[in-house]
Amino acid sequence: MRAALYRDMGEAAEVFEVEEVDRPEPGPGEVLVRVRASGVNPTDYKARSGAVPRPIDDFQIPHQDGAGVIEAVGAGVDPGRVGERVWLWLAAVGHCWGTAAEWTVLPARQAVPLPDGASFELGASLGVPAMTAHYCLFADGPVAGQTVLVAGGAGAVGHFAIELAKRAGARVVTTVSSQDKAALAEKAGADLVVNYRSPDVADQVRTFGPVDRVIEVALGANLQLDLATAGPHATIVTYAAEPVNPELPVRACMTANLTLRFVLLYGVEMTALDQAAADITAALAAGELTGLPIPAQAEIALEGFITTDQFTKEGPYGEWMGYYQDGFQKERVVHIQRVYHRDDPIILGCPQGKPPHEDNRFLVYLRSGMIWDQLEKAGVPGVCGVWCPPEGGNRLMTVVAIQTQYLGHAKQAGLIASQCGGGIDMNRLTVVVDDHVDVTSIQDVVWAIVARCDPERGVEIIKDTKGSRIDMAIAPDRRELNANSRMIIDATTPFTWKHHPLAGDIISTPERSRKIHEKWGWILNR
Repeated sequence: MRAALYRDMGEAAEVFEVEEVDRPEPGPGEVLVRVRASGVNPTDYKARSGAVPRPIDDFQIPHQDGAGVIEAVGAGVDPGRVGERVWLWLAAVGHCWGTAAEWTVLPARQAVPLPDGASFELGASLGVPAMTAHYCLFADGPVAGQTVLVAGGAGAVGHFAIELAKRAGARVVTTVSSQDKAALAEKAGADLVVNYRSPDVADQVRTFGPVDRVIEVALGANLQLDLATAGPHATIVTYAAEPVNPELPVRACMTANLTLRFVLLYGVEMTALDQAAADITAALAAGELTGLPIPAQAEIALEGFITTDQFTKEGPYGEWMGYYQDGFQKERVVHIQRVYHRDDPIILGCPQGKPPHEDNRFLVYLRSGMIWDQLEKAGVPGVCGVWCPPEGGNRLMTVVAIQTQYLGHAKQAGLIASQCGGGIDMNRLTVVVDDHVDVTSIQDVVWAIVARCDPERGVEIIKDTKGSRIDMAIAPDRRELNANSRMIIDATTPFTWKHHPLAGDIISTPERSRKIHEKWGWILNR
């Protein structure tokens, strides 16, 4: 059978392989399942990466969750289960046969009947998240009539916690971070949805009522909110670890007589897991458990698979600088099986083309602001404006306007703007102009260059600066060095000429320009 597997822990691209391996046979008390859908959880990639290392015996097929059809049974298992649709939980615990393969074997109790109305995709999304939610909710007794706070109600565990709590008769308040996620939590059945970024989040939750049970995904980040909203003798149940261990305010917890429970599904007793599986299946049969969108905020989502042995020619593709780069390449084939989309999806893709185009128009503001900020932090005084023209792809050209205050001021501004963090990447031309020049007007900038820049004194060439292999202006034998050259143009009035009677420019103030256009616009705008 074909299986995705790894023999060493590390980055996915470095350790994953798709190989043919012998199909496993079910032992006593086990079933063989033809996998129709496989579910991946944080626990799977943490084990594969080595973040939570586990021993590997020859190879490991990942993924604890899945769904499929039983094709064979081992000794002691009812043969009548052959052909049964099932959802799977903790399939890879204690052996190498996870669900990222065509078949898997696991104890029969961990292959739970999947109701006819539930899809294999929904079945494969249950396992770790739904069973975690169930144990967190009910480990300390029933929740009927109680108030439950679910942190992160748009996540997988939070989603199932809301649905299972409502099914059990609880009042549910949940926290989210955006309107899109709020809509998901409301659809799951939450009675109150609160944005945890709101300054009055604690007041909103307290208005709903003192909390009896908290299902917590980020104990350190949310502990103050939990303590502020929990009633006497409340229970906080946390099921996720953060990078930094939280500080526990012991006196506050004692005063509230709180119970703090930590949950890791692998250590939960089997009787509790069996009860969770039974309750989840009953909720499925009643149509009271639903899946999450894939992914939650997408307009269009493609579902399929990539193999390691199928390649096709791809390209050439246009680069943001307005030409083709690299020609044809061999890339892995993506097999699309399903397309999900909203009723009227918004297409957010931006094809590359000759600048200016959509992709660099919005980046202009980001890069210009970064360079201006870095110029000031470097101690350059008198900066009046910075602009990375979209005609230059927001990288290739930078214009800086200054009020010249000393000899060498313009050269200093140009050199720093071309080499600071915001400007160094592939810059080719940096122009420094006087403060009255509109840096956003390419017409005004060209005027300043031809009117004020004497090439003998106003141009500096810098060699061996940071470029890119996609830069077609670099000789092919130097592209792998990622090095280019760039020009600094001083288009300002020379500092030593400031008081010369002919140094002034014929300029029009914005107010004067407005009045001229009001009077003569009918001619000027033709």
